[in-house]
Amino acid sequence: MLKLPDVWNNVDAASHLAIPLLWVHSRSDKTIPVDLGQRVYDAKPGTKTSSVIDGFDHNAIYKEMPDAIWSPIIAFAKTK
Repeated sequence: MLKLPDVWNNVDAASHLAIPLLWVHSRSDKTIPVDLGQRVYDAKPGTKTSSVIDGFDHNAIYKEMPDAIWSPIIAFAKTK
């Protein structure tokens, strides 16, 4: 059996991330539960920021483009 690396292991990837991380997640996301996102955030050493919000589905970032999602992203980008 051929074994390939798990390229979707974001917990492992975050544990090696050397740049600042911004994690924005909605508790209402049915595609990726907030606790899975929290594991990625927790694995990241060093500089990181989180913004956990309510009321948005997984694709709201581009379908609805709410300020609750975009405001922390823009603020984070302006500081880096």
